[in-house]
Amino acid sequence: LARLHGGATGHWGNATRRAEQELSPAALARFAALTGPLDDLERRYAAAVAWTLDLAAGLGLALDDRLAQELRRGRLDA
Repeated sequence: LARLHGGATGHWGNATRRAEQELSPAALARFAALTGPLDDLERRYAAAVAWTLDLAAGLGLALDDRLAQELRRGRLDA
């Protein structure tokens, strides 16, 4: 979604390939906040969900409101 949002779909199959050259500084900073060592996974997952929802909204993708709210709260009811 970050590549689609930024119009940088040249390396669609490999999201990290040339990310430093092709993503905006803001997008790259958000991506970097999602990666790293296994510590603090909860914060990283929350950041990943928030960014996914932001990117989807920026692309005008329709999301189920209930699903988006549950993702923000960090839970999914089966």
